[in-house]
Amino acid sequence: MGRPRVVEKVAEIVMRKLADGQWSPPKAFPSVRDVAATCGVAHRTAMAAVQHLARHGIVQVEQRKRVVVSPDAVEKARVLLSGGPDNQTTHRLAILYPESLMPPSRNAFYSALIRAVIQEAATQNTDVEVVPWSVQHQMALAGSLVHRGFDRALVLSYYPMLAAALFAMHECGLPFIVFNHRVAAGMPLPTVVFDRHKASHMMAERLVALGHRNICLMVHPHEYMEENAADNTGRASSWVLFLKEKGLLDACSMPLYVPWETLLGLYSPAFRAVMKGPDRPTAIVFGFSPWAKRFLNDPEFSHMGVPQDLSLATFETTADLPQAPGRPPLTSFEINLTRTAQCIMETLGRVAAGDTNVPTIRVPLDLRLTDSIGPAPETGNARP
Repeated sequence: MGRPRVVEKVAEIVMRKLADGQWSPPKAFPSVRDVAATCGVAHRTAMAAVQHLARHGIVQVEQRKRVVVSPDAVEKARVLLSGGPDNQTTHRLAILYPESLMPPSRNAFYSALIRAVIQEAATQNTDVEVVPWSVQHQMALAGSLVHRGFDRALVLSYYPMLAAALFAMHECGLPFIVFNHRVAAGMPLPTVVFDRHKASHMMAERLVALGHRNICLMVHPHEYMEENAADNTGRASSWVLFLKEKGLLDACSMPLYVPWETLLGLYSPAFRAVMKGPDRPTAIVFGFSPWAKRFLNDPEFSHMGVPQDLSLATFETTADLPQAPGRPPLTSFEINLTRTAQCIMETLGRVAAGDTNVPTIRVPLDLRLTDSIGPAPETGNARP
């Protein structure tokens, strides 16, 4: 990538900050040295970016004087960022994906979502590249994205240990969203999320209607820790609230299972002991399909009849789950990937254009019922 491309990216970062009101009149425009430090570029590159802005009438550059922001800079910046119908600027989107989960094809859901985003991005003149990142190198990566020509980023499979990179990208002015997560206070970012609250309530309601009283939901530790119990927006809080309202919370031997896989394995000795006992759950809902795959392939659980002994369901795709003879495909939630990709690109576009009032979009999930869930067993493990 040549230097002109970097100059354009630095100019875009400055315009986003102007559109955000950070440097707009009567606030002082920072020195070129400060612009260079903020964007992580050389002084000469920052100066070229300022001159680029001057040619568009956004700033005024006078020899031996500070750079002055033009009175109509905010409006001009927003127009240039949003682009017109004839704008043919090619954007570059970095999809940040954990290095430990590479390649994305290992996860059927993320692989399908990435394909959908790439297809939608192509209709918007946007090039896409999947960029692996790790905790150890997160700061270096965050600082390199603008240099590499990216003008926006999508974070997939986020977990809190990567928060430092988010703050670095935020400080640099790179537009980004974190898919399906609400970032902690201090960085109020819009996002696109699945309506897990409604989906969790729907699944629990269906199982209870079938007579189940001892049911279990598996959720990721990061998801559980990030949930806001005050507004019950997550699937764990929604699940527990529903059981409490129905008077079933005390009837569940394991209403939530939060696997700490790195310490105890996905299915810990405690989980296995409960599943062998007289009060084991009569239904399990997996937050992630890979967990369902491990369960279905586990010798300790594979002998159980589905749904005769145990009803099973998952929140994610069943595309790569094993299909044993006589075992029905799992009940799951259908995800409209095309619509999800459209929402992601729409939100990213508005953030990149400097819109400070972008709402979070909730994408609905549709329940796809199969014979993997059925009436609770009449004898055995259901609690009264």
